[in-house]
Amino acid sequence: MISGSFATTGSTQTRTSLSYINELVTGATAQGLYRIIVANQYMDDNMANVLRRIYGYQVQSRKTLMGTFDDYLISWEPPMPTATPTPTAYPTATPTQTPNPTPNPTETNYPTPNPTSTPNPTATPNPTASPAPTPSPTETSSRVPGVDFTIEWWLKANSFTSPTYFPRPYSLGSFPAPNAVSIENSGNNIYWWTGNGGAKISTSGLNLQTNTWYHIAVTRDNGALSLYVNGVRQATATYNDAIPSAGNSLYIGAEPYTGGTKNYVNGKMTNYRWNASVKYSGASFTVPTSPLTADSNTKFLMLATDSGNLTTDSSLTPKTITNNGATWSSDSPFVGGGGSVDFAGTGYFTVPPSSDWDL
Repeated sequence: MISGSFATTGSTQTRTSLSYINELVTGATAQGLYRIIVANQYMDDNMANVLRRIYGYQVQSRKTLMGTFDDYLISWEPPMPTATPTPTAYPTATPTQTPNPTPNPTETNYPTPNPTSTPNPTATPNPTASPAPTPSPTETSSRVPGVDFTIEWWLKANSFTSPTYFPRPYSLGSFPAPNAVSIENSGNNIYWWTGNGGAKISTSGLNLQTNTWYHIAVTRDNGALSLYVNGVRQATATYNDAIPSAGNSLYIGAEPYTGGTKNYVNGKMTNYRWNASVKYSGASFTVPTSPLTADSNTKFLMLATDSGNLTTDSSLTPKTITNNGATWSSDSPFVGGGGSVDFAGTGYFTVPPSSDWDL
């Protein structure tokens, strides 16, 4: 589709060749998708112009994910369907009937020349039996490939702009991660995305305030995405694909970025829960007023109830939490007590790779 000979190297970022863009286009087309979002670190305006002028792609720049640099929305026309093989099967059957003029003309309508089989009335019920298997495929395809999930946490930020303008409450691996959330534009936007595919669901105009506890949840119910803030649904979208974890560790409180830098959360988090089921639905729900609990679908639960449980996973299958500079705080969104993890713009947690992160 695209030649791989074009490449541009900037002073601070390296642009890959168009062969990488071709891989994304080819992969998307194979899945029946005809547009992709490419992060700015893989593409620049020169490459966008080449795609437009030489290859005829539609390319638009847009601010996503990082909120500072332009990413690129590439779209193209789907291939024309080739339905020609089906009609060609019919003319081939008619010439075999014409060389036999001797039988009764009514028998020439049947595909078999043997006249003994045509008067047999028992052959006619066969077509009525063929629709019987059709209900089973519809039953097995009623759900999409991706796993239902609810990922939620409470957040109280000291700042949404320092030390980074796009704090990441969690990230499955380094940017662009296959599963991550970013809070941007001084707390006005929340993005949830998967890898290079760009933001799959996002909000705007939230006007989140510092020093205030917020409950944030992202859910997927049979492909239907919802993003909630304090129990109110702020956005909906559709994403049916499975989300493999690709052997990545889970980061809480930061996301690693190019050159070893990290997009830190400057604030506190608590009751981070990763659940392989739908916990909330509808336009709104009542936010829990006490610490969350684990069930059989809970893959991870960080409660930070006290300093002795700062790095405790309270799920039924606990995982090891490695603390990288975070501290415990008695600050909690619950009246009855509890605690939180203070990442303070410098600390973060890591949890090892696991198939539990596959969605």
